[in-house]
Amino acid sequence: MVGSIYLAKIYFTDLSEYKIRPVLVIKELGDDCICLQMTSQVNNNSILFKYIANIKEQKLKAIFKLFCKEIGCDEA
Repeated sequence: MVGSIYLAKIYFTDLSEYKIRPVLVIKELGDDCICLQMTSQVNNNSILFKYIANIKEQKLKAIFKLFCKEIGCDEA
């Protein structure tokens, strides 16, 4: 499945409707997967509605390192 391109339901920011768009599967997680939407158009809209906090740089690096390890992008 990793490396495969599928059609997926990509929901609008208000989650009321969706469009069918291609996605690239980059990681399988049991019955779930992490996908990247394949698009030439950047949409600056977001479902984010209120800023609440920031994570310290050291903790953010640790999170990125763990995430990369889980999806197989770490070089170690």
